[in-house]
Amino acid sequence: MDGVPTMTTNLDTDLITIAEAARRLRVSALTIKRWIAQGRLLAYRVGPRQIRIRSEDLPMIVSLVTPSPRILAADKEQRDIWAGYDPEKVKDALRKSAGALAGVDRHALFQDIHAARRQASRGRPA
Repeated sequence: MDGVPTMTTNLDTDLITIAEAARRLRVSALTIKRWIAQGRLLAYRVGPRQIRIRSEDLPMIVSLVTPSPRILAADKEQRDIWAGYDPEKVKDALRKSAGALAGVDRHALFQDIHAARRQASRGRPA
């Protein structure tokens, strides 16, 4: 066909649309098109405008997610919440901070805290 490479497939194969592939994989049609353009997913042209995907090719795009060793190490460090705990340092910090809020208007402080929480919960100023 005029130098255009063609691929043949068995017509008994279940050919599905881009929309159907997107629905099955629970991604957008644009993602399916991007994967086709990147060569990550095989697709076949049916006629001048229609593109189809073999349903048996969909598992090619799905892979098991395994965390990297760095993430596993960070996760392990987070599990030990008492690692590096020094009760003497805590006592010293409490002694140094004693009276830090002396003279602060308690009511105004609580209002500021609540206003900050409302802002953070909506992602914008109150």
